[in-house]
Amino acid sequence: MSGVSLGQRGSRSPTAVLLGVTWRGWFNQVARGLGGRWRAAGLVAGVSALALAALGWSSMAMLDTVAGLDLIREAPAVVVGAVACLSALGALVACLYTPDRNVLVAHLSPLPVPRQVLRRAARAQEILVGATLALLLTGPILVQPLVSGSLEQRLRAAAVLIGTVALVTLLTLLATRLLETGLGLLPISPLIARALAALIVLTGFAWMFMAAMPMNQNVAHGPALGLGDALVWALSGPVGWLAVAGIAVLTWVLWQVSGWWEVAGATRGRTNHSVAAVRAAASLTALERRQWLRFGPNLVMLVFLNGVAVLGLVGVVTTGGDQFGTSYLILPILSAIGVGAFGPTRRVLWIFRVTGRPTAWVVPKLLAVLSVWALIIVGYGAALVWLGQWSLVDLAWMLPLLAAEVLVAMTIGVMLPVSAEQSINGSVSEAATLVLVIALTAGVQSALGGITSLPLAMSMQALVVLCALAGYLLVARAAGRA
Repeated sequence: MSGVSLGQRGSRSPTAVLLGVTWRGWFNQVARGLGGRWRAAGLVAGVSALALAALGWSSMAMLDTVAGLDLIREAPAVVVGAVACLSALGALVACLYTPDRNVLVAHLSPLPVPRQVLRRAARAQEILVGATLALLLTGPILVQPLVSGSLEQRLRAAAVLIGTVALVTLLTLLATRLLETGLGLLPISPLIARALAALIVLTGFAWMFMAAMPMNQNVAHGPALGLGDALVWALSGPVGWLAVAGIAVLTWVLWQVSGWWEVAGATRGRTNHSVAAVRAAASLTALERRQWLRFGPNLVMLVFLNGVAVLGLVGVVTTGGDQFGTSYLILPILSAIGVGAFGPTRRVLWIFRVTGRPTAWVVPKLLAVLSVWALIIVGYGAALVWLGQWSLVDLAWMLPLLAAEVLVAMTIGVMLPVSAEQSINGSVSEAATLVLVIALTAGVQSALGGITSLPLAMSMQALVVLCALAGYLLVARAAGRA
């Protein structure tokens, strides 16, 4: 592939060609892992259907909750703050699980392909995955103006709201990369610098959201107020198409800027992660845990998700309560850490070479993830109990669902493995996991809310855990024999 051929595929730009190649490579990799293209297509269709079903269900629940209340026009600053914060979260998930170097970039680097093209192709992948996840997270908030009014009003609302999500996604990615470059000058690991940069950006959007909330005698303030007024103006009449044009121009400018620089020093100070011979006698579980945590994207995501949990706890402390139900969001999000366990050893399952059994890694990998997950869940659960938000009974009642969620995350990680070969693997896997975990949380809690018999409720929880465990074991054993 040359610079000339990149620009001669019809009217497609080089960035579009590279983006298409990336997605084709990702799909082919999933197909190889599942043993067939039809299986891969079925998996993608199934995950997409579940995501759309979860979006539709949550959107209808939101419409029922705010029945008779025009949420955007009566609380525009709150809507802007919430949408911006959730969009930033979706963008950061895509950004943190997208490695700077991958096989495609390594192959194209010696060719006459401009670096700006490669950078924009990488940003395009992050924006596509991040914006999709952001729309799934913010859909229930944005659905009201999309289902009411004339066709022109609906189209204008869709253009304004979807354009805003895309703009925030791109702004988040650029701000994170810029901060990462600055933090990279400090004597800290580049991986830690990336996680800290993401936390700083997310903290800024979270502050904007919290500042706009009229609670605890707080007088709403911050940038969300002006942006909320602009949103109401854009949705109030056809003149709002000017806002659409402004959003489009600003997004295009930021898109052009995205190709100007890249984070330097991504490999600076990288240590040799080979396992010393003196540790060869360590247990299989310990070695699996070490390989999982030493894989760069997994470490970054682990630091970031723990940072998000800490921010949630700080919010509970500073607001004097948990008005937003962040306690029920923190622990499910932390259960998504298991998605990256399979990726680091996907190419060479070293346990198979040691034991001669192709599925010998399945249980050690499960135990490795559960050992870290249990420590995190118990730590944050104890903090919520100490803060008075939960009781020990509440924590015990949540544990089966959380266990099912980490098993679902590991299952997704086997079917859509995280790796450095394709730049979008990790971001797609993490995005799919977050959507399914949140949908599982909402679905199980809604089902349990309608059950009055304690034995029946406990039986249902046990069934959910057993189904999740069976799903992981079946998928993992199939992948081991592939």
